[in-house]
Amino acid sequence: MPVATLVVPARSLQSGPIRVLIAFSGNVDDAQLGGCTRALEIFAACLARDAFSLAAPAREGESEAPPLRYRSSTQAIEALINSTGFDIRCMQVLRNLLLRELESDERLSSMVVTALADADVAGRTAVLPFPEEDTEETQYPAARDALGFHCVEEELADSWVRRCMVEFVQPLQMQDLERISIATDPWFDLLEGGGYAFPLGHPRETESVRGAVLQFDEYSVEISMMRFQASDMAWNALVNMLGMTPYQGTIKSLTFD
Repeated sequence: MPVATLVVPARSLQSGPIRVLIAFSGNVDDAQLGGCTRALEIFAACLARDAFSLAAPAREGESEAPPLRYRSSTQAIEALINSTGFDIRCMQVLRNLLLRELESDERLSSMVVTALADADVAGRTAVLPFPEEDTEETQYPAARDALGFHCVEEELADSWVRRCMVEFVQPLQMQDLERISIATDPWFDLLEGGGYAFPLGHPRETESVRGAVLQFDEYSVEISMMRFQASDMAWNALVNMLGMTPYQGTIKSLTFD
């Protein structure tokens, strides 16, 4: 396992700005720094779509503030996150994304997450270990409660191909397919970037490949991965995205196989 330390506040955060200080060991070159900033942009896009949210989804148009801003140098990146009550374990995902973009594990020295406006959390921290086979369910972000639809996991075939079937309450309209396709694009980026690679393998050594978002029948959409080399906890992020306000009351169930 890599050695990059991940220090976070001792409890999941509900609101307020969060600072993430990403420290490199030595100077990183422009190619690696560019990869790390792309990793941050993927992470920010998922934050914006409530992929890691513990709170009820924001109403459309409720907040115009960007979920993440950052400044970078060859030695560190400082990111400021506009928190909406996300699961702090999502920092595991960001650490994985960053590791994929660096030429060696030693380049990522540490990540320190600080709550800037929560006095109750200040000074109380925890160190998050890398997810392993017997801990991935507790080390990665969870799916939000009270989503308004059922989730069913079917028996898996011996294949890297995976899919999620989204069944709607009413017959599909063209705009439903378009909205699902746009909303899930950052999730595909997240998997292809190695965000959920551990414990299956190192982010630089695993390869997830997106499939497509297609209408399956009158009521259903199929979201597929042609190669799913990732923890099954990655489905939680997709579940949370589909639980966003635009889809509330329109989805009947999700089935994973």
